[in-house]
Amino acid sequence: MAVKKGIGFMDRCKELLDELNKEVSGIRPKEYEVIEKKTFMVPMEDGKKLYTRIFFPEGIKKGTLTFQRSCYEFQVPVFEWMALKMAERGFISGYQLCRGIGASEGEWEPFANERRDGICTLNWLQEQDFADQIGLYGLSYGGYAWWLTADALPPKVKTMVIAQAGIDRYRSIYEGGCFRHDVYTAWAIENAGFDLAENYPRCCQYRPFLEMDEAFLGKKLPWFREWLLHPDEEDEYWRKGVWGPLKEVAEKITVPVCLLGGWYDHHLEGMFYAWNHLRDDVKAESSFLIGPWIHGLQNCIDAYPVNDHEHDSIFGFNEAFRHMDSFFNDDKKTVKGLQGYVIGADRWVKEENIRICDKREIRMKYHDISVDGRKRGSVFIHDPDRPIEAVGGESMLYAPPLLRGVRKQVSGAFAQKDDRILSFYSDVLGQKLTAAGSIRVVLDVTSDVPDTAVVVKLMEEFEDGTAYNIRGGASTIGYRNGAGKRMEDYVPGKVVFMKFDLWPVMWTFQKGSRIRLDISSSHFPEYHVHTNTKGLWAVQDKTRIAVNRVDPESVYLLLPVGEPANEDQPAISLRS
Repeated sequence: MAVKKGIGFMDRCKELLDELNKEVSGIRPKEYEVIEKKTFMVPMEDGKKLYTRIFFPEGIKKGTLTFQRSCYEFQVPVFEWMALKMAERGFISGYQLCRGIGASEGEWEPFANERRDGICTLNWLQEQDFADQIGLYGLSYGGYAWWLTADALPPKVKTMVIAQAGIDRYRSIYEGGCFRHDVYTAWAIENAGFDLAENYPRCCQYRPFLEMDEAFLGKKLPWFREWLLHPDEEDEYWRKGVWGPLKEVAEKITVPVCLLGGWYDHHLEGMFYAWNHLRDDVKAESSFLIGPWIHGLQNCIDAYPVNDHEHDSIFGFNEAFRHMDSFFNDDKKTVKGLQGYVIGADRWVKEENIRICDKREIRMKYHDISVDGRKRGSVFIHDPDRPIEAVGGESMLYAPPLLRGVRKQVSGAFAQKDDRILSFYSDVLGQKLTAAGSIRVVLDVTSDVPDTAVVVKLMEEFEDGTAYNIRGGASTIGYRNGAGKRMEDYVPGKVVFMKFDLWPVMWTFQKGSRIRLDISSSHFPEYHVHTNTKGLWAVQDKTRIAVNRVDPESVYLLLPVGEPANEDQPAISLRS
C-alpha cells in the first residue's frame, strides 16, 4: 500500500477539508442533492479490480463526468468531498484508487502501472451509458496518472485539468546533479508505508546513501534506488520505460488542457516544459495558471501581502471546477493562455500583456569584511557535516510550511560572517523593477577538491535590511552548465565558468531595495549534501572539507525585465 492511514494523515486531511469548505463559496452555488453513490470494482487487463466511486446528482442519470485517480488512500475524504461538490453543481463525478491502494486489488509500485491501468479505466468509462462526455482532473500523482495516458484518450474525454505535475521527471528529481531530498527521499519513505517522523531528514545524511533504505527502513526500495543510480540526464533510464514517453506526451495531446502551477512548487519546470511542447492548435485552446503557491496550492509569500485572491484554490479544486464549468457549459468564459501572479505587485498578468524589454546585465559586488581582524576574501567553506539548513525554496515538499516558498532570510551582516556563505549585492535600485522569466546567474569558481556543489540563492533585500528569497539554483562542478552527464575533467585549483538558469518567476523589486545573491555549497535537505569527492554521489561513503572560491569580478545576473506590452512591442514567452 502507498501510505499508512495514521492519525497524522487524518489531521492533514481534516485541515484540507476545512480549507476547501472555506473556499467553495468562490464557485457557483449548489443546485442538486446527491442521493446516489455507486461503487464499482473496475477490471484491469490482468484481472485485478480497482476501487471506483461515482456520485450522481439527483435526477441526472446521464451527463458530463468529472473524474480523477490517486494513490493516496488517506485523502479519500477529500476525493469524496470533491465528487460531492461537483455533483451538487450538476456533474456526475467520481474517483478511483490506484492499484494496490485501499480496496483496489494488486500491488502498488509508483508509476509503473498507471498508463496501463489508466487507459483501461478510461476505456471502461467510455463504455458507460451515464457518461456523455468526460473531463479529467488530477493533482500531483493524480496529474501524472493522466499525463501517462494523455496520448491515448478515448473520444468522450474532452479536456484535462492537471495541477502541480510536470512531464520532465529527471529535472524534477535532479538539478545540476543535485538530488532533491525534500521531495523524493521523504516521498519515498512515506509512500513505502513508513513513519516519516522517525526517519527524516536525518536519514538523508546516511552514507552511502544508496543503502539508506535498508539501514533505516529494513528493506530495499528498488524503484527509489533506480532514481539514485541514474543521475545523468542522458542515461537510457530517462529515455525509456515510463519517463521517456512521459516527456514526449505533450506534443501528442489533442484536447485542451488547464494547467495549474505554483511559483514555489517542485513541478514548475516540468509544467513549463509541457506547456511549451503542446501543439499550437491545442495550446491556443488551453490555459496555464501560475500562482503564489506551494504544492497544495496554498499561498506561500511572506515578503509581500497577497490580497488578490481571484484564483486561490486549495488543492486546485475551485479552478478545476471553474474550468470544467466554463468548458462544458459556457465556453465563452473559458480562460486561455498563460497567466501569472506578480509577486510584489499583487496582481495577475496575462503573458500577452507583458513583454521582456531587455535582458539587463546587473553586476553583483562583493564587499570583503574583516573577521577577527583578518579579511575573509571571497572564500566559502563546505563541510559535509555542517550543511546550511534550507529556509525558503521552490523545490521542497515535506519541510514545515514556514520553510517553503518565499521566506525571511538571515541578515546580510550575519551571512557575511558565516564562512559557508558569500553575499554579493547590486546597487540600490532607483526605481521599481519587474523580473518576468528566467534569471541567469553567472560566476567563476575555484575549488581545492575534485568535485563539489555550488548553490546560489537570489533575494530581495529591503531598505530596512530584511531579505526574502526569490529563486535558488544548484549544481555540482561535474554537472555544471546543464551537462547531460557527469564530467570528470575538473582539476583542483582550476577556474571554471558556471551559469545557473533559474526557474521563471514574476517578481517586482521595490525602489530602494538591493538584489542580494548568496553563494554556498549546500541547502539541506532541499538538495543532497555533496561529499566533495568524485563519482556517483549515492555510493560515496567518505567526505572531505572543501575550500571554494569565487572570482568577485565575475559575478553578474541577466535579468529579464518586464514591462506592459503593446502592439508595437509584442510579448514573448516567459521561458525565453
